[in-house]
Amino acid sequence: MSGAPPSDDAFSLVTSGARTTRVQPGGEFDRDNRHLLADAVRTALADGWTTVLIDCGRLTFIDASVVHVLLAERRRAADLGRTLRLVNVHGSPGRVLRATGTMAVLCGPGAPATARATSPVERINRTVAAGRDG
Repeated sequence: MSGAPPSDDAFSLVTSGARTTRVQPGGEFDRDNRHLLADAVRTALADGWTTVLIDCGRLTFIDASVVHVLLAERRRAADLGRTLRLVNVHGSPGRVLRATGTMAVLCGPGAPATARATSPVERINRTVAAGRDG
């Protein structure tokens, strides 16, 4: 992607209880600006929040380097006895998490663990097979 930094409104922080905060990043995150996401999580953990939710509802793109950062920050939170979890994951970020097999780890139980999308070749093969059977 462009690697352009997110706009000034790329993050908002919403508290939702005495021990939980929600980080709401927006826009695109990749290797050039992934540190901003890591910094937001680290700040929330340093401020004493025991549960940090990353609300991905406004995210439009992440790459594998962001997945790496999210996994590292999840480990950091666990080492502190705290929780980091992604919520509201859909679109491109959801496809990246499913493709990397990290959806369930980062989003918690019940999240689809593997990619649902099939390759174009698999879709063509299914279409051809359905035509033969029908």
